Order: sequence, then C-alpha cells, then structure tokens
Amino acid sequence: MKNLTYAIFLSIICTISVLGANTERNEARLVGIWAYRELVTDSAYLNYKQNNLRIMLEYPRGTAADSVEYRYKLDGYDDEWNLLTEGPWVYYNDLSPGKYTFVAQCRRLDGPWGNPLEHSFVITNPWWRTWPALFVYAMLFAGTVAYIVYLIRARIKISNQMMLERNNQRFRNDLVLHATREFRTPLVVIQSIIEKLNDESGYLSRADVRRLRSSSRGLIQMVEELADYGRVSTLAEDDAFEVDSDSTDIPINRNIAVLIASPHASLNAVMQRQMQTYFMVYTAKGAEIYDEISANKPDAIVLDTDLTEVNAYDVLRRLKTDAATAHIPVILISSLDNTRSVLRVIRSEADDFLQKPFSSEVLAALVLKKIKSSKGNLTPDVEIAKKDTVSVSQPIYERVSDKEFLQRLNNIVEEQLGDNTFDVGAMAKAMAMSRIGLCGNVKDLCGQTPVEYLREARISRAAELLKSTDKSINEIREMVGMIDPTYFHRRFKEKYGVSPRDYRKTSDK
Repeated sequence: MKNLTYAIFLSIICTISVLGANTERNEARLVGIWAYRELVTDSAYLNYKQNNLRIMLEYPRGTAADSVEYRYKLDGYDDEWNLLTEGPWVYYNDLSPGKYTFVAQCRRLDGPWGNPLEHSFVITNPWWRTWPALFVYAMLFAGTVAYIVYLIRARIKISNQMMLERNNQRFRNDLVLHATREFRTPLVVIQSIIEKLNDESGYLSRADVRRLRSSSRGLIQMVEELADYGRVSTLAEDDAFEVDSDSTDIPINRNIAVLIASPHASLNAVMQRQMQTYFMVYTAKGAEIYDEISANKPDAIVLDTDLTEVNAYDVLRRLKTDAATAHIPVILISSLDNTRSVLRVIRSEADDFLQKPFSSEVLAALVLKKIKSSKGNLTPDVEIAKKDTVSVSQPIYERVSDKEFLQRLNNIVEEQLGDNTFDVGAMAKAMAMSRIGLCGNVKDLCGQTPVEYLREARISRAAELLKSTDKSINEIREMVGMIDPTYFHRRFKEKYGVSPRDYRKTSDK
C-alpha cells in the first residue's frame, strides 16, 4: 500500500514539473525597447522625436529558436498579428503621437499560445501641437483679423472724411452761386429806383419806397441766412450733391408743365427763370392758382405755404379731393420755423416738401421724381382727362443721354417694324447692349418692357396706316410685323377700345 501511494505521488510531481516546464517555454519575454540607441523600456512617455523603436524579445530558456514561434502587434498601429520570422527584433518607424500597447505571444510549434506580454507607452505631441500652442495660434489669428478690420475701417473713415470735405466744398460753392442769383432780384429793384433818382424829377412814389423797403429786407434776410447757413447746410448738402453728380447732363422736359404758386413775386420770378431750363413754368400769386391749373393743366404744382390771398393747405386739400387734379403731384415749400410747422407739412396731403432756402436743381429733381411716380398711379378716367397734355406713356428725360438713347431706339424700331422676326434679342443686338441692360433702360424711361414697347410701336403704326391708307387690315397687320390675326385684333382693341375695322370707320367720319 505504501509503495502504491509513493508511486502515485511521484507521478503527480513529474506531471507538475513537465507542465511547469512547458508553461515557462510558452512565456514571451521582453528584453528591452530602444529609441535612437536610448533604452526607453521603463519610460511610459516618449517625446515626439522618440518615434523610431527597436523592440527585442527573448526566447524561453532551454528552448531552441527554431522550436518557438512569436507573434506580435502594436495596438494603435497594427490591425492584425504579425509573425516574428527573423531574429528577436521588432521595428517600428515614424510613429505618430498617441497611445500604444505592444503585445507579444510565443508558443512551441506543437503547443498553444502562451500568456500575452503587454507593454504600454505614449508618444507625446510636439509643443506646437499642444493645446496652449493652439490657443496662441487662435489668439494670433484673431488679432490679425482685428488689425485688418481696423485698417479697413480706418481707410473707410479717411475716405468718408475726404468725401465729406469735397461735398462741403461743393456745397459752399453752390451756396455762393445760389446766393448771387438770389441777390440779383432785390439789387436790380434797388438799382432801378436809384437810377430813377438820377432823373430830373428825382421823385419817388410810395410804391418805390415799398419796393426799396421790401428789397432791403430781402437782402438782410439773405445775409442772415448766409451767416447762419451751417444750421441748414446738412439738409442742403444731402439733397444738392446727389442732383449735381452729372451737371453737364441736364434734364430737358420742355413738354412738362409746372405751376409755381408763391406770394413773393421775386421768388416766383427767380424760380421761373431757373427752372425754365427744365420745364415749361407758370406762376401764380394766390387766388388765380385755380385758373392757372384749369388753363395750363400742369403736371406738377409747387405750392408756397406763405400764400396770403388763400390758405395753402385749403388749396392743397381742394386739389387732392378733386378727381380732376388729385393725381397732380404737389410739393410744398416752407420756411418751417418750428416743430409745429414741420409736423403740419408732414401730416398734409402734399406729395413732398422742401425747406427754404433750397436749390432750384433740387426742386427740379424732386418734381421729376414725383411726376414719374404719379405716371403709374393714374386711373383710366384721369388718363382721359390728361389727353390734351403730356401723354402718360411719354418718357420723362432726366439726361440728354436718355433722349439720345430713346431716339436711337426709335430709329431702329422704325426701320425693323415690318420684320416679324425682329424681337427683343435683335433689338438688344442692334443697340449693342445686353438684354438686361436694354430692359432696365427702357423700363426706366418708358415704364414698359422692351416687348411692350415694340408691341406698342407696331399697334400705333397700324393705327396710323388705318387712318392714312386704303390698305386692307391684313396688309397693314403684315406691314407692322404681326403675323397672328387674333393676337393683332386683341392687342389693338386693348389699346384703342375698338377693333381695327371700327377704328377705321371712326377715323373716316
């Protein structure tokens, strides 16, 4: 019995010894890790320059190299296991900053893989990629952007100051010119009375004395306005400089009638003389304003709030409540001495207002703007009422170049009217313009698109031919380049209210 027990004990001891030897032979061993000849096995953190590594593994004791197999990988770099085929060395080059874990296992050729060997380390970022460095970069970038913005704003400020100075100089020049024009009227009156004194009689009537007193007061007032021009210079600059941007290209609308109503004869005379450059100008001093409107049918009215014979606001209210005159733009001119007078003007039915003193060029530009705005707001009844004056579709020229443009366009359309293939594209090509540019110009000048403008020209020519010739309607339709009979009849009736046949009958009567 004792012998059997002893034999079993020896067997167990031998088995444990064999298993221990096999386990030891399957255990991977790390000899060391080198970075550029520097041993860094015990370093958990490597700098960004220590990114080329040599790792040496050791074979288990008591085993031959050709009887043991190694596999390894670097977590954070390798996706799969690698087999160690030549010698005990493993190499990694140009590792990026980050966290890595080296794992290795070995086994005998006829055995299982042993326990893994793990070694973790971190390769740190270079200083220029650290968070403090990134913060510095962000601050430098923000500072650079801020400095560029500062330079741009400084340049804009200097440019604005220079422009303001130029505008101020132009305003001073315009003010002097305007003052000289305003001074002439009272000076002429005074001079004529002085010359009367040189006559043999040397007698002054009461009317002469009143004229002298009125003219002297006018001169004193203008001198005071000149001395105090800084108070109103801002308003004058804002309005006057925009108008004078192209002083050599003046408005020419002699077919547009403007009525100026002011109790001051000298003011009426000055405005009439200066604005006759732009329009046909009529004047009225007071109650006769209604007779002037009825006789001349003005396209715009300039109304002085200082009217004495009638109340300017009553006149304005009557004009705006009468269907025959409600469409006429009315511009008030006023001294606006206090807040109450300003509010009264703003709350009135006037289309716009100007504060005295003002430039005639500013007034002319404002009149043009209001007439243009009113063209698109006329009702059919008003259009009929205005048939004896300026046509609502008639263009309003603001520059000589506008008139030349439209004359050139009319000539081209006139030449090509009978060509049914002549369209907007051909029109733009003939005018050496883009379609967009042509559309913009025609729309601004005529209030129509080029398509509408061409159709209007063809229908108008057809109407002329129906009156002046005996050609058939179909022949006339083809002569004006309109192929579709239905379209021609529909458009003709839209314009004239009757068919081409009825239109010819009416013309014959």
